[in-house]
Amino acid sequence: MVNIAYSAHTYLVIIVTSYAGHLEIRSAHRKTIPIEKLRNINATRVFLLAQIPDKEKYITQSAINNESKTYGDILQGTFLENYRNIPRKLLMGLKWASTTCRNSSFILKVDDDTVYSLENTYEYLNLVNYSKDFISGYIINNTKPRRIRGDKWYVTWDEYPRQEYPPYLSGFYYITTPHVAAALCDEAIKHPYFWIDDIFVTGILTESLGIGLTPLPYADWLQIYMDLFSGWIYWKCCAESNEAFISFKRKLNTTKEVSLEPFPTTCKTHTFLVIIVISYVGNLEIRNAHRRTIPIEKLRNINATRVFLLAQIPYKEKYITQSAINDESKTYGDILQGTFLENYRILPRKLLMGLKWASTTCRNASFILKVDDDTVYSLEKTYEYLNLVNYKKDFISGYITNITPERDKDEKWYVTWYEYPRKEYPLYLSGFYYITTPHVAAALCDEAVKLPYFWIEDIFVTGILTESLGIELTQLPCAECLQIFINCDYVGGQKEFHCTRL
Repeated sequence: MVNIAYSAHTYLVIIVTSYAGHLEIRSAHRKTIPIEKLRNINATRVFLLAQIPDKEKYITQSAINNESKTYGDILQGTFLENYRNIPRKLLMGLKWASTTCRNSSFILKVDDDTVYSLENTYEYLNLVNYSKDFISGYIINNTKPRRIRGDKWYVTWDEYPRQEYPPYLSGFYYITTPHVAAALCDEAIKHPYFWIDDIFVTGILTESLGIGLTPLPYADWLQIYMDLFSGWIYWKCCAESNEAFISFKRKLNTTKEVSLEPFPTTCKTHTFLVIIVISYVGNLEIRNAHRRTIPIEKLRNINATRVFLLAQIPYKEKYITQSAINDESKTYGDILQGTFLENYRILPRKLLMGLKWASTTCRNASFILKVDDDTVYSLEKTYEYLNLVNYKKDFISGYITNITPERDKDEKWYVTWYEYPRKEYPLYLSGFYYITTPHVAAALCDEAVKLPYFWIEDIFVTGILTESLGIELTQLPCAECLQIFINCDYVGGQKEFHCTRL
């Protein structure tokens, strides 16, 4: 089905992979970026659909036909909607864009659950130096095929016989040219079909063609907001249209959001305490100081395990490489690295990634201790407290805080009324040190996708989410009793850290 409006002087072609039944989501996209706006900036948008599967009860082909006649922006393949047909859907769109719109400058590929800023996209395209082989997005390195049967991303050795995927672009948002799109379509027929679309199209095919991947610039573009156009991209939003109102949610902690994981033996069935440490990717010396201060042998002796939570190296970082992180992970087996860029506004995602891992991989543990990497604490005093406390499955304990949002635009913690419309934050736990259970951690992760994202992690996770769940906060005894020190700088030598007493 092709009934699509375009012009000879189109600058940007937007192709949106969309499930046939997502009529409301496509309508939300049309309301958010209407056709008049696209025409004014010489852009066009096409939704890529497949045939309605037999099990689908809520959409008919007649409705799709009417949608196509009304909006003229539907490209529908002859194959059935199926997750393993997404590469076919994508290649269909790239083929259409590179032939019908061959004179356009760029092609933007997005998923229908991604919301993005056209203004910031154009700003990037006007600044970037590009060639005809240009393809730019969020590069994912060093990922391995999942070989566990029953895993959603399980891949057989017959499907992919190598031990590691080539570098590829995360499929939610990337930009290329009609030249590259045509080359990818031509190359696809020379290779065995592989069903994971971003790995096949932007990884396997670009590697075969010798096309280099260009990272998107370090900017605010991975910040997640409710207000639609304040960052570059809004990671994996799920849109629901209610007339002109659109509510956006995130899909957090999917399998593909993790690029490095701890050793499989990190968590044993009799683990008592899981320690998750928020750490900036470049803080290698600080992580090593933690490993020396509380060595792995000591953790094993008390049935504890420790995992450091990292994100991807930002564009501006000059003092650490992914190769060094990979070597650190292979040496210690205690790194959990997300596929999102390091930025203090993504700390909630990093924390929820760690809570998700701890509450699934270590679901039988008794407790989870969350600390920052600039916090020094006594394990002995922590165990002493845990052995005395009366707790239930909804237990979460830390230093309870209550403050009002900062409304001064010049302050680091400035929060708009749109981001947080209440006059006071709920009670929350200071993020440097708190203890909870796998049950609460799992509940927090589930609740996070139901509420608007908020970028201050301790307020979001231990305040907003616990309030929504009706979970009460438990006050820890004095920090001096637990020998907790904060804002610790690594100094090396025998003392390792110079800290501030809380």
